[in-house]
Amino acid sequence: MIRLLRRKAKRRRFRAAVRYGRGNLDNRGFTTDLSPLGLAIKTNKVFPPGTELLLALEVDDKFLLARGVVRWARQVPPLLINYVRCGMGIEFVATSKRFKRFLVKMERES
Repeated sequence: MIRLLRRKAKRRRFRAAVRYGRGNLDNRGFTTDLSPLGLAIKTNKVFPPGTELLLALEVDDKFLLARGVVRWARQVPPLLINYVRCGMGIEFVATSKRFKRFLVKMERES
C-alpha cells in the first residue's frame, strides 16, 4: 500500500535509446518507461543511488536532454539482462524545453 502512495505520476511504457553519464554521455541503454517525473533505463552499467547524471534520449532523430538523480540501481550478470529487471530509475532534476514539450505531448496523447 505504501508503495502505491509513493507514485506521483503515471508511468508510460516507452522505449528509446538513451545516452547517460556523470559528466559525459559515454554510456548507453534503453528506456523502459517514462513519466513527467523520471524514467527507467535498462542497462548493465549502473551508478549508485544519489548520483546525478546527464541524459540524452534519442526520439525522432533528435536528442532530448535532461539531468536526473539515480533513485534505484540493479546490476545483473550480462547473460541475465534480458530475463531479470535491471538498470536504474532516474528522477528528473531538470529537463530541456524540447524535453518538456515532448512530455506534455505524450501526456495529451495517452
